[in-house]
Parts: sequence; structure tokens; C-alpha cells
Amino acid sequence: ENLRPHYVKTLAAWSENFQESRDKIVQKFGETFTRRWWLYLQASQASFEYGDLDLLQIELCGRQHQLPLARELPVANCC
Repeated sequence: ENLRPHYVKTLAAWSENFQESRDKIVQKFGETFTRRWWLYLQASQASFEYGDLDLLQIELCGRQHQLPLARELPVANCC
């Protein structure tokens, strides 16, 4: 399962929270750290949104016949 579109939203929320707490972060960690971390958040969000960066979740199970067709379906005795 590709979580790429979800991670774009996650990074946007982290960026918003970061900006709301920016003054506290600068006070605790300094301006250099704060600017670097902000750049990291923005670059990561852009890479997921417009680039080729993906975040994949892979489910492994020993008994293939018990894997659900979709995540919403319950699986008995899997893994």
C-alpha cells in the first residue's frame, strides 16, 4: 500500500504545528536548527507531493490464503 498521499497531508500538518511553535523551538534549539528543520519538512513535503518519493507499507503473512482482499476485511488467525 502506498501511503504517499497520506504522508503529504501528515507533513503539511507537521509544518503547520512547527510554525505555530516556532518561537519556542528557536528558544530551545536555536535559529540554525529551526531553519534546517523547517527546510527538511518543506523539502520532504514537496518530494512526496511532486517528486518520486514514496512511503510503502507491506503486509507479510505466512498463510497466503488468509490475506484479506482489502484492509477493511478482518482476517482470522493471520500471522
